[in-house]
Amino acid sequence: MAKQARKINLGWCVALSASALMMTPGCEDKRRHRSSEDVVFAAVQAPLPDDAAPDDVIKTLLASLKELHSTRQSGLGTPDRKDHYDKTMGEILSLAAQEHIHEGVKKKGSAIIPKNVTKNAAVRLVVESWASMVAHYVDGFLLETISVLSGGKEIASVRIQVENPRERKLLNEIEALPEITETKDSSGNPLPKTSPDYLKLVRPKALAKGFNVPIRAELQFHLRRVDGAWRVTQLSIGPVTSRTTITVPVNSPANP
Repeated sequence: MAKQARKINLGWCVALSASALMMTPGCEDKRRHRSSEDVVFAAVQAPLPDDAAPDDVIKTLLASLKELHSTRQSGLGTPDRKDHYDKTMGEILSLAAQEHIHEGVKKKGSAIIPKNVTKNAAVRLVVESWASMVAHYVDGFLLETISVLSGGKEIASVRIQVENPRERKLLNEIEALPEITETKDSSGNPLPKTSPDYLKLVRPKALAKGFNVPIRAELQFHLRRVDGAWRVTQLSIGPVTSRTTITVPVNSPANP
């Protein structure tokens, strides 16, 4: 039972790129039940300058994904709500490396995606998968943890840690229990939160409340230059990893 809950809750090693196309259920937007070929969003100018750094692009993307989630949650029953949804989706699409994503979808292949899938359909599916991936953490983007891990003039990788606020509140309550705080390691120190003894004590209590530990996850974004601007090609999620921050040179189109 615990193993099953851990698998469902954490979902580690899930990579949503051009080949992993998850959809968010429960949305009231009836257009989402139609073929992506039928839904075309108006072109929207990217909501930040072309010379924006990779981490700024990701912060903007996360803000748009959060707004998209909020709009869906509130329902799309009025023209204004639908227009707002379309505008937000257009902003997200403007931050995606659309040609690269389209080519990736076609090369990867899928039994449910036609080989001649259009760019609009391919990119829409991938962007929808990004929205699905971050939905559980949409109120817990830890912007202070964002860092650029690798890059160069044409490619970059950015990571950010995330938590679900409800799970953080519940975990804090569990960790404050005397049986947790009073348990020490062999040296008389508090149990490290990654130690087997800590997990053995905390995990059953967490599972009983509907979540698993550790609660913190890490989003990793891959970006590449498109016409001089950083655009996102892929998003994946996994456990928090050790990191080395590397400064990525960001040159404006006018100063390559």
